[in-house]
Amino acid sequence: MQIPQLIAACFRRAKSPADSDAHQTDSGKGKVMTVYIVAQLKFTRRELYDRYQSRFADVFRKFKGKLLVADENPVVTEGNWERDKFVIMEFPDDAAALEFQTSPEYLEIAEDRKAGADAVVLTVRGWRRN
Repeated sequence: MQIPQLIAACFRRAKSPADSDAHQTDSGKGKVMTVYIVAQLKFTRRELYDRYQSRFADVFRKFKGKLLVADENPVVTEGNWERDKFVIMEFPDDAAALEFQTSPEYLEIAEDRKAGADAVVLTVRGWRRN
């Protein structure tokens, strides 16, 4: 399975009965759930990651996301954290996050990110407010 199909499959993951509108709308009220992409990175080849980073803004601005956090010096308040950077991006919904992650422009520059850093990347949904 190629990366775009793998990412799409994650967005289609099975839903529990308790999560009836799973991550798309807020309890049938028509509110679309905010989606966050969270990344924790450990640099392995900084020059490649820097090349990715130098191209990121031009690609990212074409999509509906907001870069909320990109911190290379987070303060660890509990536990061990052996990474170098923490990133949070916000998207209005699953479709917008998926559009960014699977776009040819992003996939092209992401090669340098993958070659330049070991990453843990998560997609999480915002809290439902009543």
